[in-house]
Amino acid sequence: MKKTNITITFEDEKLKAARMFLSQKGLDLEAELNEHALSLYEKHVPKGVREFIDMKGQAAEKKPKHRADSSAGSGKGGAG
Repeated sequence: MKKTNITITFEDEKLKAARMFLSQKGLDLEAELNEHALSLYEKHVPKGVREFIDMKGQAAEKKPKHRADSSAGSGKGGAG
């Protein structure tokens, strides 16, 4: 699924402190923020909508594979 960047404003000293203490625990700020964003998504977006988005994402992932498989398959079929 396509990803989009988001930007937030946060106090510089607090950001530096958060990065420092997270790194001491072997954690990454961006990974932690992603987990929290996903938690917000799951909390506020209705389950049916999330399932629909997941289905769309799975269908989009399958389309390129079918094109590659079908062209490779027809190439092999003509050669054999």
